[in-house]
Amino acid sequence: MINSDTIEGVSSITINDSTSEEDDLFDNSIESTTNDTEEMGDTNNSIMTEEDFDLIEHGNTKPPEKGSNELSPIWPSEFPGSECILYFPKEGETVGQLPNSISKYMKWKSLPSSPKVVRHALLNAHFKLVNGGDQWLSCWGKHLPLEKFKKYYPWQRVNHFPLSFEIGRKDKLYLNFVNMQTRYGVEDFDYIPESYILPRSRQQLDRVFSTSKNWILKPPASARGLGIKVISKMVDVPRKKDLICSKYIANPYLINGRKFDLRLYVLVTSFDPLRVYFYKHGLARFASEEYFNTNVKRPKYRFSHLTNYSINKKNKKQVETDTDGIFGSNSRFDMSSNKWSLETLKDYLELNSIDFDPIMKQIHALVVKTMISVQCQNSAGVRLHIPNRTGCYELFGFDVLLDVDLKPWLMEVNISPALKGSCDMDYKLKSALIVDIFNTVGFKVKDIIQARTHVKKKPPAKKQYLTNHERAKHRAVLIGGQDCLTDLTAQDYRMLIETEEENNRKGEFIRLWPSVEFETFSKYFISFNYFDRLIHTWTCRYSNDHQRVIYLRKLLNASIKEGLKLTADSPRNPLVKQKSQSNGLQNYILKRITETPSQAVLKRISTNSSQATINNEELPPKFPKRNVKPHHRLEPIQRI
Repeated sequence: MINSDTIEGVSSITINDSTSEEDDLFDNSIESTTNDTEEMGDTNNSIMTEEDFDLIEHGNTKPPEKGSNELSPIWPSEFPGSECILYFPKEGETVGQLPNSISKYMKWKSLPSSPKVVRHALLNAHFKLVNGGDQWLSCWGKHLPLEKFKKYYPWQRVNHFPLSFEIGRKDKLYLNFVNMQTRYGVEDFDYIPESYILPRSRQQLDRVFSTSKNWILKPPASARGLGIKVISKMVDVPRKKDLICSKYIANPYLINGRKFDLRLYVLVTSFDPLRVYFYKHGLARFASEEYFNTNVKRPKYRFSHLTNYSINKKNKKQVETDTDGIFGSNSRFDMSSNKWSLETLKDYLELNSIDFDPIMKQIHALVVKTMISVQCQNSAGVRLHIPNRTGCYELFGFDVLLDVDLKPWLMEVNISPALKGSCDMDYKLKSALIVDIFNTVGFKVKDIIQARTHVKKKPPAKKQYLTNHERAKHRAVLIGGQDCLTDLTAQDYRMLIETEEENNRKGEFIRLWPSVEFETFSKYFISFNYFDRLIHTWTCRYSNDHQRVIYLRKLLNASIKEGLKLTADSPRNPLVKQKSQSNGLQNYILKRITETPSQAVLKRISTNSSQATINNEELPPKFPKRNVKPHHRLEPIQRI
């Protein structure tokens, strides 16, 4: 076995991590790679052994040695023909090594912004941290420019979506929120305070400024409380600076006289189709001084109005809050660290005869609505910029404030939430969070094999994304109203298996979408595409998780006996193909622009046979370029 801490012939480098203060523990485990060894791949290890095939197909590894408490490094699939993934051990667990021919290619690209908890989880799973090359499996860092997403290989995964700033920027978040208000009414979307984007909305702000005692100014793309100001006069609003000005919630719910907000963690593993997970264990972050509802004229009031930990840790005159009068000498409710766990907050509210469950249900609802509001843009971003549909995942930090009536208000969404632990409780929470993220996302053993046999500068093989039968079914469901759970195709099975196995690995996450609880929220989708309909219909029709897995396994076994081949999903994205391979899709989009749905059904889907087929002879000729306007968009598909 190879020890990840002692690798021969490897030079180490030092990574400066702004989010960690204990980097010395990890400096010696970072492997400095060169491009020479990866120019033509590793010819000595490109031959697959019987052990490797058995590992990929069945997840079988050598049994642990007698007396060993090691767990298997593989999480086998529950479905025949599906792929096994790597297992990331939790605190107190250890996992064995994969065969040497595979384990030496378990590489993770370490970036300067990679947090300590991420590197710790990787080393526990026997990953090697590298700072270069192309054979790494994934990376964790800051958001990248759009052009860099196209350079990734199909087996690589990154921790951001190309267009996640549609929710991470405060101005974009509010514009998408207003769009949903316009479409579906203010009654359903009322969880973000009234805001104005400056400087273009300065006149509108001037007319309503007197309706609130205080307003809060925020830069649209900042974090950690930088640039935030609470103002009470219109003259304090800059005239040319890009800002977002929101009504200040003057009546927040207080605990022992101090204001607080909630930092909640939301994982999105896919936007196409949308899958959203909510972490059970969040944080309550307190202001370091007692709250006073007064005009903000002096800097000291920042410590009573703002709850950002990065701001309040700088307060040298933090007040000591006495809780003995209510809770006795219970140290569980100590506020010296300015942080509570979500469980501690729940216990506090229950001691004050407040039921926390209805509050959490409202928070879950606003999380799902927020993600649906940006689903259309982000799914398009994945199709346009990523060579692999499953090449991205992202952790979002939702900041939620409770007012005196315990109504949750969404303050902002962070696309790179801080993962540095400021205390033991904080560090343990975030360490467990990262492990559950990696297990939920699922890193396939097959991807390691693909990275091992990679030949640099050689493009991956191009395969057809959908068969003609699958394309016909998609159109019949989206246009003709066919039930998507009838006549399941191989692609349907792969999507359902991916969704169910991800749900089984979620750990301490709660899957918010798709879910039966928010079944009616499908009406909020601007574009409810085929795979979103498929997993939503499947989840709501068979609500029990365990029974749903059993039924899917039974359907799959029956289909395999009838000749279904559950081949691996194509690594290529349909919109990243060459021009000659995308003409069919391009013609279909042009036809949808010029035809009504009823005409499309009559001309493009033949219903005379038992199986719908595409009549390619009736495709319209390619339009001249001068008649095709780039701003054309498909009309929203009528919901079923």
